[in-house]
Amino acid sequence: MRADADAIRSLATSPDVAKVHPNRTYRPTLDSSTAVIGADVAHRRGVDGSGQTVAVLDTGIDGQHEFFDDRVVAESCHSNASGLGRTLCPGGGEDESGPGSADALTPACLDGEVSICDHGSHVAGTAAGGGGGSAPSAGVAPGAGIIAVQVFTRYDDPEICDGVAPCVASNTADILAGLDDVAALAGEHAVAAVNLSLGSPENNTGHCPGDPVAGAFGTLVGAGVAPVVSAGNEGHQAGVGSPACVEAAVTVGATADDDSVAGFSNRGVLLDVFAPGVDVTSSVPTATHDAYAPMQGTSMAAPHVAGALAVLRQEMPDASVGELVELLRDTGADVTYDSGGTPVTTPRIDLAEALPRIPTVVTWSGPDAVANGASTELSAVLTEVSADGPPVAGAEVTLSLGAGDDRQTCTGETDASGEATCTVVPDQPLTDDATLPVGAEFAGDDVYEPSSTSDTVLLEHYTGRASGLSASVGLPLLDLEIDREPDTGPVRTAQATTTDTPCTPSVGVLVLRAGGLCPEVTTSLDPGTSTATSSVGDVRIGLPGLPVIEVEGLTATSTSTCADGGSAEGSVGLTLKVGGKTVPVDPGVGVEVDLPGAARIVVNEQTPVPGADHGLTVNAVHVTALGGLADVVVGTATSDVHHCAG
Repeated sequence: MRADADAIRSLATSPDVAKVHPNRTYRPTLDSSTAVIGADVAHRRGVDGSGQTVAVLDTGIDGQHEFFDDRVVAESCHSNASGLGRTLCPGGGEDESGPGSADALTPACLDGEVSICDHGSHVAGTAAGGGGGSAPSAGVAPGAGIIAVQVFTRYDDPEICDGVAPCVASNTADILAGLDDVAALAGEHAVAAVNLSLGSPENNTGHCPGDPVAGAFGTLVGAGVAPVVSAGNEGHQAGVGSPACVEAAVTVGATADDDSVAGFSNRGVLLDVFAPGVDVTSSVPTATHDAYAPMQGTSMAAPHVAGALAVLRQEMPDASVGELVELLRDTGADVTYDSGGTPVTTPRIDLAEALPRIPTVVTWSGPDAVANGASTELSAVLTEVSADGPPVAGAEVTLSLGAGDDRQTCTGETDASGEATCTVVPDQPLTDDATLPVGAEFAGDDVYEPSSTSDTVLLEHYTGRASGLSASVGLPLLDLEIDREPDTGPVRTAQATTTDTPCTPSVGVLVLRAGGLCPEVTTSLDPGTSTATSSVGDVRIGLPGLPVIEVEGLTATSTSTCADGGSAEGSVGLTLKVGGKTVPVDPGVGVEVDLPGAARIVVNEQTPVPGADHGLTVNAVHVTALGGLADVVVGTATSDVHHCAG
């Protein structure tokens, strides 16, 4: 009804009104309820109850319904044992078995064109519906088989039907016969649970060991079959109906998707667990075998638990019923509520927490070397259980480069092969061994355990050195040593740099005179390159017994790079005079000019740098004389690159 605030207050105070409830709106989909209990997570990890069976003692089943995918493995019917009603068995008998014997579309199940046997198909769909077609979502255990047992009877007497006829109801003898069927089939079909969404309305506040089904429940539990029973819909605050009161029963109350206790649900200390039971949409029988409708009640909550037990049994085939139920209780979400003035906490099942998560291994897959300033793709592979296990797709992996304050991270999502990639532009310090720590970390999720790995990669770096003049003369009356004047000193870096060594205006020592000596080493990034240059304005070398050697406008250049596969090149430019005469110099490498007395000049002397990926030392002019007692080098440039990342 519609009412404003004043009317609601008036209704609430009326002696004829027990309570005023707002007309709540619920979204009638199975998607939400199965997601609430984590069944969707179980399905994503491939655990769907396959190899297991759920038995449903109810109002039969529409076995041709699209939701069941031909997974009804056995059927039977036990109806009208009291003789007071009308049998729902399709052959008209009271006990039938075989295909179609639990058909929910027999003439006796119809009131006009409406099935009064829709409850069983709805329950079976929640427990083990397969999805597809026009289904709202898969049931909890869409891979499980279904045993459908019709245990209800049609009554057309309004007195029996509480004034609304026709109706269906079950009696103890038919329920016991159905439980016997399940016990007989349990081994052949690996029955994980039998669902009984039925019961009497009494308020049992303690266990009922004298209940007629107690012995049958005990037999089933001993065979590994969990008897899952709805708690009842009378709203009892501290009690449940029968057979939910049987100690061996897995007694299920109903919650909404927000984990609030449904107002109609019986509750209290006899409850084992809660599950969603408010406006759950599932399969209902029709001639087209493709209809779905919302229902609510603890009848809808119980099959969530029956399906969950089938899923757990698939993963833990050797566990006892008690162990599986305790696992659901231990891993469920606590729901605390008032039960007859006493706070009681009952867990709402959560398959995502109950199922053991799959171990993972994350393995660094590249690169082996990185370069500062260059966009670099980091990658790692995430697999199940071992490095050779199945790939994990769609997972977020964090990759890192460096350590401490220099640590750089990025995240990537794994593809179908399990590989996650992401990009950073490295900016890392150069260590003594030119290595960097790297890592990959998967935080884990509902399906997979976390994992991480660490490794090291090489850091591309650049070295170089340049000097103007060096000389060693060891004659009796002339002992001379000049060690690289001026000299940049060794350069080793992974960054873009330029040396600032001052030029030396002049060097004048006995037989040597030089002016305008300027060395420099420059490194650059992306591509990584080292360039060393040495320039000398003029040099005059006057060694005993040799003509005067003069050099002007000298430049020596050595360039090493990681670009395009890497290379090292050198060049020299100068004017050379010997004894006052200009000597033409070929542009080649290692050009020799002979002098008297086994002395010689080598122009553009080039030597590879050992241990470098690419490197070259260039000596513009190298003079040796006097049997090795005199050695003079003018214009030296060395460049090299290491651990090229390209």
